[in-house]
Amino acid sequence: MGMQWEHCDAEYWVHRRLNRQLLLCAEPSDVPVAGLPLSVPAGWRRQLMAGRRAGAFSLVEVLVVIGIVAVLSGLLLPVLAQARKAGMQATSISNLRQCGLALLMYCDENGGVRTPPNLGQARALLSTAPTCDPADYWRDGCGEPVPAPQVGSYGYVPDIVATVDGQMPPEHHYDFLASWSNYLDRPGATYWLVSPYYGSSQSCRFFDGIPGGPGWETWFAACVGKDSGSPDPGRERMADRLVRLRLDGSVQSEATPGGNWSATWLEAVVL
Repeated sequence: MGMQWEHCDAEYWVHRRLNRQLLLCAEPSDVPVAGLPLSVPAGWRRQLMAGRRAGAFSLVEVLVVIGIVAVLSGLLLPVLAQARKAGMQATSISNLRQCGLALLMYCDENGGVRTPPNLGQARALLSTAPTCDPADYWRDGCGEPVPAPQVGSYGYVPDIVATVDGQMPPEHHYDFLASWSNYLDRPGATYWLVSPYYGSSQSCRFFDGIPGGPGWETWFAACVGKDSGSPDPGRERMADRLVRLRLDGSVQSEATPGGNWSATWLEAVVL
């Protein structure tokens, strides 16, 4: 019925029905904790209290609502996370394509893809291109400096090949990386840039060189830990998905073939 207690003045409380046909007043000292004056007849008190209870939620109702919200959150949050990751990957693909156009234009004016810019030239060439991957978790911000062989967030394949070439033992089975020309002649796809940020888990920063070569033990200890085979919290040693810009300007996003996992820039190039 919609009832409410109000002050008559400084000394009285009034209860009114919405139809304003009933007016009750009582001394403030007669008003108990429940908010109803003791002078109200028992029948009226029961009626008023029933109206007050009718407007409240029971504990069971509140728990049911909380349970429904929890279930819906559990269902929607993974979907929203996947949608967000897909959106970031679409942005990364667009970034790589724009970088690819700039690199191809450079090569068209400088002898073709067999004479690509070195790392310094590529960084200068792509300084105005979108080289910051939205999923880059290796840096705190896009302005943070990056080590070789990266141009922004992405691994620059010509520099990866040049680095591997300098460390490659003669008997190594990646002999097709002995030079950039050899790499271009290998069967299978060849790449300009690599984005390693879209695997099923976050990886350590990739190692730049030959596994077992100079700096390998230091990198491995920093990523995995000297006394344990388990990765540092929140990091895995490898990435099981790579987004790569091909030399023809197309972009490939796929899991590493054969169930392999990439832990080095070398593997990101050849897998």
